Amino acid sequence: MQFNPANGHVVRFDGRAMLFHVPTTALFELDELGAAVIECAQREPQACAAALPALEPRFGREAVSACVEQLARLEVLQETDELRPINPQALTVDAYPLSTIVLNVNTGCNLSCRY
Repeated sequence: MQFNPANGHVVRFDGRAMLFHVPTTALFELDELGAAVIECAQREPQACAAALPALEPRFGREAVSACVEQLARLEVLQETDELRPINPQALTVDAYPLSTIVLNVNTGCNLSCRY
């Protein structure tokens, strides 16, 4: 498993670690286990799967497995051979089919809106 920086950013402040999930713009506070798993994936991307068992005595096998599963579901952790962003880059438009655009703008307001 490898940390995918296109899908997540870890922000540390005031002694806390936060995970910014880029595709959903959600912000998650990481507990000690989550921060340790992400740090392991960032530090040893090719050997992360082999390094994760070292966290099991401290946190427990089920907790480590559940944390990895949750991060993989968010696609923050991915297999190294298929690392990809959830939201691919926007396409560049080279030719615009429009030749004319008409925009009707009302400059007056009669204040008759019911809201």
